[in-house]
Amino acid sequence: MPEPPQLAPLDVEEQRLYSELLPSDRAPHPISKGAPHHPAEETHFGRLYPRSCSFGHDKRTRSRIQAACVGLDTSGIKSHRGYYGCDKCLQRGINNNHRMTFPEATATCRTDESFRLGTDEDHHLTQCPLVDTGIDMVAGCPHDYMHLVCLGVVRCLLELWVGTGGSLRTRISSLQASLISGKLLALTHYIPSEFVRRPRALSDRLRWKATELRQFLLFTGPIVLRDVKCMITSCFSLLQSIFWLVHSIVYT
Repeated sequence: MPEPPQLAPLDVEEQRLYSELLPSDRAPHPISKGAPHHPAEETHFGRLYPRSCSFGHDKRTRSRIQAACVGLDTSGIKSHRGYYGCDKCLQRGINNNHRMTFPEATATCRTDESFRLGTDEDHHLTQCPLVDTGIDMVAGCPHDYMHLVCLGVVRCLLELWVGTGGSLRTRISSLQASLISGKLLALTHYIPSEFVRRPRALSDRLRWKATELRQFLLFTGPIVLRDVKCMITSCFSLLQSIFWLVHSIVYT
């Protein structure tokens, strides 16, 4: 398994840009709710694997800003729960079982020019303060992997394995679920302080935070699922491999 990428600390200019982009009436939202006692807890979740954007032509003044700062508060657009909340295409969402979905695969794509002109009034809420930085407001703002991967795909996989609403073809036995939970709890004594939370049993999966789901995907999951052989664990291994591969390419 490759080692996780090492993040370079922000320099003075990046810290200034980051503090200016945050809303003035809100404090930064840390990973954990308690008072931070080690550097990992002071890190925003989106900055765990940041994607940088460069602007400016003078190398001496060129600055990098973390795309994780570009949240909904600073983008001035509707959230992913809105009917026109997709930040990549112009289609109107469909509410399916209390979930906003965007099923059309050939919808018209948004462009940086249309974003700056605000042509889709149903998509924009306020004027985005980042339009003057030269960033491509569509291609330069990646999707939020915390909701898409951790709280989305990983949680869905867990429900397919253990939940009662999934198909019997993908569900694991209660004995296998107990063994996996036992292994997760056994790992709590070996989790270093860099991890904000310790593993919990599968019975508490609905209360797992995004950082716990990320920990399961990248670190503890491959260990506790080593002896579980089924179709859905193969999908998990593929997802985990893709996740490491993508970030290995970004940081090389």
